[in-house]
Amino acid sequence: MCVVSINIPEEILLDLHENEDDFATYMKCVLAVDLYTNKKVAVR
Repeated sequence: MCVVSINIPEEILLDLHENEDDFATYMKCVLAVDLYTNKKVAVR
């Protein structure tokens, strides 16, 4: 299992009109699609 932790500056979240949880969910989806398209790895 891989765990990645990043700190997102508050200014970026405010600019995107997102909160940390919504942004984390979005990035998980982006990562899953990237892994599938580039590495042919399915993420469940």
